[in-house]
Amino acid sequence: MHEWGLVADAVGELEPRARVSPPRKVTLALGPGADDDTVRAAWEKLTANGPLGDTVLEIEHEEDLLRCLDCGTDYRGHLPDRCPHCGGDGLVTERAADLALRGSG
Repeated sequence: MHEWGLVADAVGELEPRARVSPPRKVTLALGPGADDDTVRAAWEKLTANGPLGDTVLEIEHEEDLLRCLDCGTDYRGHLPDRCPHCGGDGLVTERAADLALRGSG
């Protein structure tokens, strides 16, 4: 995963507004496979000397949307999670974003 590039994009989006009014915290949502430690390291390095330097980073985790191949139930999870309704195998129908900016304030 390209966590550093994704965090750099989020920082680039936030910095112009942060120069006027720095947020106290920023929430980033990570998709499956994203590494929290890598995201935190990238955030700390990329914000260290800028207007986001004192901003607290919060991380949430997003899950894929899966559909059971046996009963058709839609459920959130990560492969190979089984269907909570019947225990069948699922297929990813909608991937969670690798990284999404959820909010700042």
